[in-house]
Amino acid sequence: MNPLKVEHMEYPSSVYSHGGSQVSYYSNFSSRSMLESYYRGLHKELVQSRVRQDQTLSLSEITAASSLCDASLRSRILSDDVVIIRGESLLPLIQTVERYCKKLCEIPTPNEKLCLAAMQSLWNILRALNKEPKMPCRNTFPACAEEKVSFSFVASLTINQGVIPALSCVMKTHRDSRKVQSRAILLLSILGEDNKEYQDVIAECHGVSYILAAMLHPQHSKSSRFCLDACESLASITSMSPRGLYQLAHGDGVRTLHCIMRLYYKKYAIQECCLRLLSQLAKHSPPSKRAQFRDQKKAHNMPCQVLLETLEDPELIEFVVHIISRHRKLKHVLLYGGSFLHELAIHGTLRTRSSLVWSKAVPMIVKVSKAFLSHATIQMDCFETLWALCKERPEARDMAVEDGCVFLFEAMLAHLNHTTLPEKACMLLCLLCSYRHTCSPVIKCFRKNAKYRKALLTIEEMHPVKCGDLVNRIITFLSL
Repeated sequence: MNPLKVEHMEYPSSVYSHGGSQVSYYSNFSSRSMLESYYRGLHKELVQSRVRQDQTLSLSEITAASSLCDASLRSRILSDDVVIIRGESLLPLIQTVERYCKKLCEIPTPNEKLCLAAMQSLWNILRALNKEPKMPCRNTFPACAEEKVSFSFVASLTINQGVIPALSCVMKTHRDSRKVQSRAILLLSILGEDNKEYQDVIAECHGVSYILAAMLHPQHSKSSRFCLDACESLASITSMSPRGLYQLAHGDGVRTLHCIMRLYYKKYAIQECCLRLLSQLAKHSPPSKRAQFRDQKKAHNMPCQVLLETLEDPELIEFVVHIISRHRKLKHVLLYGGSFLHELAIHGTLRTRSSLVWSKAVPMIVKVSKAFLSHATIQMDCFETLWALCKERPEARDMAVEDGCVFLFEAMLAHLNHTTLPEKACMLLCLLCSYRHTCSPVIKCFRKNAKYRKALLTIEEMHPVKCGDLVNRIITFLSL
């Protein structure tokens, strides 16, 4: 199985079955005694490999590598306190990181045990440093007596040693080992987090494709913990990289996410992460934007509109709406799901908007509006989505007025001073009142609540230019 050709792979039948183990590898990562055992195991393996291979390190180098990982340094790296290392002690840390990086970069690829030890050690160091406040990258040794070790400095050192392509080789060589795949995925995630440059490097080395290939493995997909780690890693390494998003969209990524969501539809953490990924893809899809590839010739021939086409599958839309409805009490699911539906409604085709209406996306958008009443930006997205659906489909208008448009009036009251939100709300309300069968529920709601009548008059006074005519038309419709 070639991870680079994941788009041609077929889903195994076992992926569609429910259940699966929930093995967690975080217990190994957080165990200090386990880390020390891996240090000892790596040292022993290095000594044994000298007998087996002629290209291993000399005995003095092995002794030096063992001394660099002394217990005091390890305890300071794994400590939850502020990581402070004196200037003269920083060199052993750098040499330790370089040692493990070089071990991963060896040709041929080391055996499974060595790869696990090296990746886990690097992950523990980076995770401990990542808990500290962000600091600028240091390209030189600290000159003062005491300095905080920067996560960005160690991450840059790791990247410069060629770990990213090495991880690709490790994942390709040990494709059947779930532990190797899991640790490589977590290491890629922490290296690419919030760094566009590193995410582009991961995309250049086909890191997204290798993660998707691991998710498609019939044994790996049985672990919900593994699938969650993989989805979180994909979200982390594609958040700032259009090239990574393009690989995700055209490497069977959307179909893989759809499969994982169906397999673990009760796992809200997996659903939330998958919806976040789908939302990221949809946000980079408008035709006004283009992916910034390093190869400019390809950039002109690959508009981001192509990304949206991979998301306009009616079955995917229907399943996403079902997931939002199932986990509607979780605000993050509502947030990412509503963002995904908004992008499809605004930038999708007429067929896509019809699919949204028939999938009953309108009640879910109303639910998102009620859940985030104080967030003006989310309210704007909800109103734009409803406007795009209601102006084309009468079924959408019927769904929007089921509760008498209470959510619209409440949003008006919550954001009276907003510059554009009252206008959007009045436009949508005017559209709904223009039809007799959708105006009746609004009239009942309007007559029962004096505060809603007062809200319309207040908007007319505060925004006479934008909303004056709309409010007059609304009142005329409601007075009939």
